[in-house]
Amino acid sequence: MAAESGLPRLELDGLYDALENDCEEETRKSAMKTVTRHVTSQLLEAGAFMIVEGGWMWPDVAAELLSKYSPRFSAVYCGYPDADAAQRLEAIRTFESPRKHWLAAKEHQFALAWIREQIAGSRAFRKAAIMPAFPWAVPF
Repeated sequence: MAAESGLPRLELDGLYDALENDCEEETRKSAMKTVTRHVTSQLLEAGAFMIVEGGWMWPDVAAELLSKYSPRFSAVYCGYPDADAAQRLEAIRTFESPRKHWLAAKEHQFALAWIREQIAGSRAFRKAAIMPAFPWAVPF
């Protein structure tokens, strides 16, 4: 999406990864909700026009930001709520790209488990995000 639009992109996953050595996973997930709200608010206050990417923009945070910063803020949710994990992994491993998905090199069972977790998360996000203000997209 960022490449097609020509907009700069802030990837929130790097912030989550930065907390990996200092926090338990549940603490990191909770902290990311606060970090996402704060970082996005600061970018909007500074007049930035960019894509904030990552699975850390919870629908309730997006609704809060939309109410405060509309029309400058919008959320688009992408995911694979109806995917089959094995087919998704095969697509990841066979997709021709100069930059391979990080799961392509992971052990089969680990990759399948991770994709199943992402599918479950996509279902929860789709359920919470279905409203006119937040469109849902399914990439390749």
